[in-house]
Amino acid sequence: MRWLLLLVLLTVVWFLAHVAESARRKMGNRRRGLPPETPATASILPGMIMLPLGFLAVAVGGDAYGAPWVYRVVAVGHLIYGAILLIYIAVTIMRLRRQMPTGPGI
Repeated sequence: MRWLLLLVLLTVVWFLAHVAESARRKMGNRRRGLPPETPATASILPGMIMLPLGFLAVAVGGDAYGAPWVYRVVAVGHLIYGAILLIYIAVTIMRLRRQMPTGPGI
């Protein structure tokens, strides 16, 4: 059951990584002066399938072979990475809102 919680954590963190990438692209579009409706999306397929499963395999494999610290390192590392991603996304959203054009006709 512990591996299922780790899989959920890994999936959420890697989803946040894709949200952060989209926010970075949106900010880049804004800096280049592109219209707001310009797409700023990123493909989630390579990372959302392979990376969480790969980290889960490393953690469960290390745990099965008597090294429970591997499981903990993967979990704590992803918790820290998720916190950093949340901060990055929040800062990017604040910057995008601050730079929003306002006025008549917009």
